[in-house]
Amino acid sequence: MLAQHTGRPGGADRHALLLADPLSTLLAARRQDGDVVVLTDGVPVFSRGLGTAGCVAAFGAANVREVLLDAETFGRPATMAERDGLPPVVGALSSGLFSMGGAVHRQRRRAFGPLFTRRLAERCAGLVADETAALAGSWRPGEVIGLAEEMNRLSRALMGGLLFGDAAGDRGLGDGCHHLLALRRRYAATGLSDGRVRSALHAELATAGGDLQAALRARIGHHRAPGSPSGKGGFLLAGLSRARDEAGQLLPEGELAAHANAFFLAGSEPLAAALVWTVLLLTQFAGIHGELCHLLRSGEGASGRARALLEAVVRESLRVLPPNAVMVRVTTRETLLGGHRLPARCELLVSPFVAHREFAGDAPAAVFDPDRWRSARPSAFDYLPFGGGDRYCLGRHLAMTALTAALAGILRRWDLSLAGDQEIDWRLRAALVPAAEVRLLVREPGHGPVRGGRADGPLRELVRLP
Repeated sequence: MLAQHTGRPGGADRHALLLADPLSTLLAARRQDGDVVVLTDGVPVFSRGLGTAGCVAAFGAANVREVLLDAETFGRPATMAERDGLPPVVGALSSGLFSMGGAVHRQRRRAFGPLFTRRLAERCAGLVADETAALAGSWRPGEVIGLAEEMNRLSRALMGGLLFGDAAGDRGLGDGCHHLLALRRRYAATGLSDGRVRSALHAELATAGGDLQAALRARIGHHRAPGSPSGKGGFLLAGLSRARDEAGQLLPEGELAAHANAFFLAGSEPLAAALVWTVLLLTQFAGIHGELCHLLRSGEGASGRARALLEAVVRESLRVLPPNAVMVRVTTRETLLGGHRLPARCELLVSPFVAHREFAGDAPAAVFDPDRWRSARPSAFDYLPFGGGDRYCLGRHLAMTALTAALAGILRRWDLSLAGDQEIDWRLRAALVPAAEVRLLVREPGHGPVRGGRADGPLRELVRLP
């Protein structure tokens, strides 16, 4: 049994609790059982791998550091394509940087890292300003919008522009990546007994995957053509197209197509989730919301004070409600962690959601308080909204640029509030997101204090709200 193997008490099997309420269950496990906790015996929780020894959670900066820095021992779980027997072309598109390991993964990171330059950050800031202005300009006073729908529109437009370019044809590549992901999720959610539906979805996946791969390879070939300019919006894909392996050879087009797909999905979904939570939190904290709007709309909009508060709001939102609330690894061999022996094929959970409550400083951990960032200086393994170790997000600085610029662009233009009291639940998918759409009321600025609805429901178990 896993509990005997690790020398840790297993207690009651938490499998059902983790599926129903993973974040509260992990917080309770941390409080009750310490740094290394056996959660289930013989069955995984999130990875759905075959022959898994069970599930263990690792807490504390030292253990998190060891897990995230040793990618050889603590590997990634099987991809959705591998688990669910998806068509080969979908598997190929799922085999990008984030599913690689070993020397190949390290070499690719070295090859791609230099692409994330100051020039790209400047291009990102300009693109965010344009796309945010276009989105906010499409809203009307008194309109009720779906917050998640609008932030997903924005994040997909941003990533499509940054990766693939500004033209309508280029934007179709981002739409193709998103469409394929939606099909994959529909397939995964279909029961095994629905053979006819699964067969139809399998065929649709093969077609969509083939179309996307062909389009990505064609664009990569275009960027590789002699004299081809990088283009205003296609800079990142152009750079990827010229990346080389350890022998100095250009990377295969099929592999680059997978990297492009992975970068689009890894950038768009967490970015949208972070924007949703940040805007939602601001609707509940009138003082912070009002001060930030005042600074952004006044002559101080470009001042150090406005930038500092904007960054603190985003950092604090990422602290209390990190999109990557739970990260999953699987041991590739028997190993020691925190003095406890783990068998091979053990699912291991690292939770930024839990870790972020352990460096809170003077303010209570569950409180949304941007002022804590006046003095908070957490380590890279206490605060990790963009991952850490060998798999930290290469675009983390771009993500902060995008989040702060998008939030500033929205708040300068509109007053936003909850359209009435709403029950806000959450779920873990690729990111921590609201379980249902959040409805916001759009108002022109200048009509006095914004008094919107109250966020109730399970969200209040994660963060303390007024």
